[in-house]
Amino acid sequence: MFLGMVLVALQPATGWSWSPEHWRPLDETHPAIWASLFTGLLAWLISSWVWALKPGHIPAMLFAASGFATLAFCFSSFAPWIAVPMNEETVAWIWAVNILGASAFGIIMTCLFLIYPSRLPNWKWLSVLTVFGFGSWTLLRTFGLFQDFAEVQRITTFEMLAIVIAVIWQFRSSASDPRRRAIAAWLGASTLLGAGAFIATVAAPITLGFSAFILENYAFSFFLVIYIGLAIGLMRYRLFDLGSWAYRLVFYASASIALILLDIVLVSILALDPGQALGISLLLIAIAYLPVRDFLWRRIVQRRRATDDDLFHLVLDTAFRPTEQERAAGWKTLLQDHFHPLELAEAEVAVAEPGIGREGISLPDRKDAMIRDTLADLRDVINNAQSPVLPLDEVLADLRAETAERLEPHGVSLRWSLQAEAGIRLVPSTIHTFRSLVREAASNTIKHAGAKRLDVHLRVTPHKVEVAIEDDGSGVDLATARLGQGLANMKARVEGMGGEFTLAQGTSGARLLAEFPHEVAGP
Repeated sequence: MFLGMVLVALQPATGWSWSPEHWRPLDETHPAIWASLFTGLLAWLISSWVWALKPGHIPAMLFAASGFATLAFCFSSFAPWIAVPMNEETVAWIWAVNILGASAFGIIMTCLFLIYPSRLPNWKWLSVLTVFGFGSWTLLRTFGLFQDFAEVQRITTFEMLAIVIAVIWQFRSSASDPRRRAIAAWLGASTLLGAGAFIATVAAPITLGFSAFILENYAFSFFLVIYIGLAIGLMRYRLFDLGSWAYRLVFYASASIALILLDIVLVSILALDPGQALGISLLLIAIAYLPVRDFLWRRIVQRRRATDDDLFHLVLDTAFRPTEQERAAGWKTLLQDHFHPLELAEAEVAVAEPGIGREGISLPDRKDAMIRDTLADLRDVINNAQSPVLPLDEVLADLRAETAERLEPHGVSLRWSLQAEAGIRLVPSTIHTFRSLVREAASNTIKHAGAKRLDVHLRVTPHKVEVAIEDDGSGVDLATARLGQGLANMKARVEGMGGEFTLAQGTSGARLLAEFPHEVAGP
């Protein structure tokens, strides 16, 4: 269609020709032709791309339909600048396509915002009213006794107002849903700027009996703001950043509007030369508007991020609060202040692993286990900073207490046994290996086994360490079992030390066996 319309635009006044040597040179064609063609093409490509990525999504279908409507009214808007002779009937059909496409765009977009990002109250009846009301008005003015193609400006003005009302309604109705509120804020900013710019420069002046401020074919480019904004909103790209982007869009658009208005005032009222007026406008924008914009940006959007040192002290302060209630409140405050989420909600069940969920909408967090492991390692560093070897009895006492503390909230009891000669002292690498084995086994029992008991047996001889860990849970299917990342790392560590690692089916549950050599440190 694009290439076909390009062929039409290049035809000479002498009549249709398939020979390029007879076509009009590009510099003899009106720029409005190309503004219309490229706006329609880009609108269709953007909307159909989103539809291709979400083929079963009703808002994406409506978005694609609006893109085709935009393509239709853009491709049929430059008849006055076509040189090839056309009869009145052909011209009438071109304008009919133009008014039908323009009105269809407004109808479809209004229906889209009645259901996205949330379905508004009575959306079905409002959609029927929109289609029947604007559709009937359009058909009466396109065909028959009441035909008046110039009415398209008035029709689209009221349709744009309906779109604006639907967008504002969406923003207000999504106040209790942070996900929808983020989408509505972005869609509202892009739609109000795109539609508002077209209404202010073309549709409204013509409706009120004045001349358009700019040629409507150039003003069609404002619709691309809507399409790019809707594409981002429908794809939920970087959802948590949409609020910041909406503020940026408003700030930069307001700077452009302020520059244009100042230039008009200086040229019209003070009768300055256009070059002088533009220079003064730029100077005033730089002196007055930009500082105010930066101040508002810092106050509204930007926030001071805590340094690593600050964050470390905040984590320690929260972790060592005396009561569980104080710790819970502290974690919530810390997460809120650090991440600034749209919403912070407590999970109904314990989260085993941190991750990004629901298209970037949620971030499950495993803070307790991570911080507990970090603090245990930190305690080892502090307590044994001056010693290259670690006393076995002290290390295992801490590990046993830590493991029992982790299992207790999940209703899992710990049975611990140790066989070792008195006074054995191990190097830190050996201690770290079997501590990691016990921790990872406890994590798997909590997450997957549904067990009530965990048995840990450690046997330390002068030359090797044997670890046997078994629970009474659901067990493991050896034919299909795959090691998770944690156990796979442990297997690699043990085998890297010259040992053996085995995951087997125990008496009732899963059984982990590890055996590796070690170096006994001197006294």
